Amino acid sequence: MNKTLSIPLWAMSMALLCHSNPPAYALGSGDRQPAATRPPAATDVSGTVKDEKGEGIPGVNVLVKGTATGTTTDVNGKFSIQIGAPTDVLVFSFVGYAKQEVTVGSQTTINITLAEDNRNLDEVVVVGYGTQKKVTLTGAVVSVNSQEIVTTKNQNVQNMLTGKLPGLRVVQKSSEPGDFNSNQFDIRGFGNPLIVIDGVPRDNISRIDPNEIESISILKDAAAAIYGVRAANGVVLVTTKRGAGGRAKIEYSMYYGSQTALGLPKPVGAIERYTLMNEKSMHNVNSPTIRYSESDFAPYREGKLQSTDWYDLVMQKRAPQQ
Repeated sequence: MNKTLSIPLWAMSMALLCHSNPPAYALGSGDRQPAATRPPAATDVSGTVKDEKGEGIPGVNVLVKGTATGTTTDVNGKFSIQIGAPTDVLVFSFVGYAKQEVTVGSQTTINITLAEDNRNLDEVVVVGYGTQKKVTLTGAVVSVNSQEIVTTKNQNVQNMLTGKLPGLRVVQKSSEPGDFNSNQFDIRGFGNPLIVIDGVPRDNISRIDPNEIESISILKDAAAAIYGVRAANGVVLVTTKRGAGGRAKIEYSMYYGSQTALGLPKPVGAIERYTLMNEKSMHNVNSPTIRYSESDFAPYREGKLQSTDWYDLVMQKRAPQQ
């Protein structure tokens, strides 16, 4: 006997809701979860660097611009490097060749040709009783021009040459303004070099206005032999500027600074000094004695006498330069 089962409509609706997906709730702006982002995968880029003759150049520096990631080419001029993004720029540089920059983009193989850079080779260098181009220069000669000299803000030419000429050692003994004679310099540590300014031997170059110097050349070893026995310690050749055609030009420059000692001795007080001197005397195996007695300590302990820091009292904190 068949019976019909009647189910109320509300019961059927409740059953459907129980088996359906849970409701979704909207999150507020403060409840949003950031989407996980994957770092870009590193890509290998390889290639060959050649010269204008089509031969591979070994030892070329390949650097990802703005980073410390880099490599060099092998004996055949080939390289391989990893980049982080298609927007990375590879910088190719080598001595005697013009620097070149290449945006990677979608490339995985980059082959470039470096052009020779002859600008530095055509530079004229002042040598003994004449001039010579760098490309034909064979002697031990180094030079610096006026643009490189004035990059250091100092009114003493010797101090401005520090670190600019290989083999030249500069010793600064005083920072007092107007003291031109205390500073010393030598070539490779051998005595005082011969100084020649516009062909005339001079005692020093400290009194020359740095803005009046066109170039300075250092002659070392056999390159200085043309000046005879006076050039045994090397030669410093100074060439001053000459007038040139063109419009009149007025330049103004001002500099003011101060120098501070990196470190000074830290003196001890009288009580510490007396104590150390007594310890030294007691360790004398020949005649151990007490050099300072209690009567010597008493005035300082009672405040009747004060220790004086003469470094702080006499010396200035800074020395002006202008």
